[in-house]
Amino acid sequence: MSRQVVIFCDFDGTAAEQEVIVSLFKAFGQPGWEAVRDAVISETLSVREGVGRLFAQIPSHRVPEMVAYARRNATLRSGFREFIEYCRVQGHRFLLTSGGIDFYIYPLMEELLPRDQIYCNESDCSGPTVRILWPHGCDEHCLADCGMCKPSIMRRFPSEQYRRVVVGDGITDLPAARLADMVVARDLLSVKCRQAGIPYEPFETFYDVMTVLDRVEAEVCG
Repeated sequence: MSRQVVIFCDFDGTAAEQEVIVSLFKAFGQPGWEAVRDAVISETLSVREGVGRLFAQIPSHRVPEMVAYARRNATLRSGFREFIEYCRVQGHRFLLTSGGIDFYIYPLMEELLPRDQIYCNESDCSGPTVRILWPHGCDEHCLADCGMCKPSIMRRFPSEQYRRVVVGDGITDLPAARLADMVVARDLLSVKCRQAGIPYEPFETFYDVMTVLDRVEAEVCG
């Protein structure tokens, strides 16, 4: 029996054209946020610590403004909507796996994906500043302090039963790429894959991703 394809797709910079979380910090973050971001990218600061620290500086009462800003400025990457339907037709399981935050991802994914297909960090705005919650933390096999641990989610889908495909663009996708049967990458993730010797297929639109999957499926079946 052939393995079911499971797509683990990033959000910021992947499903969305923009790094939405970065655009929010540019608009609402406190001075010095860039240094924290750069420390996360260089892997000198964990994602969980960096993201938690940055949002802890933002007053909770500004979250509705941030949601409105994300709705105005974020655009989905070309072909993404069609890719969701493509996965349904092909019988591929699609999961949005993001280190972003629920308060902007859920509104942007309305009518496209049910929430049980979205894995992201959650937020608590009941206090004076935004507190990030981590419902999808690292399992016993990961010590990277990911916050939203993509490899831990992938391990729920063993490679003996599933063909695991990672689609992403950034540093948070690299640990997942190391576990994947196939990687479709752009931007920083493609650079990191080359440096680590991880094979990958490049993409710019989700039409490219569909083309890659069709080609690989034909090769496997042929």
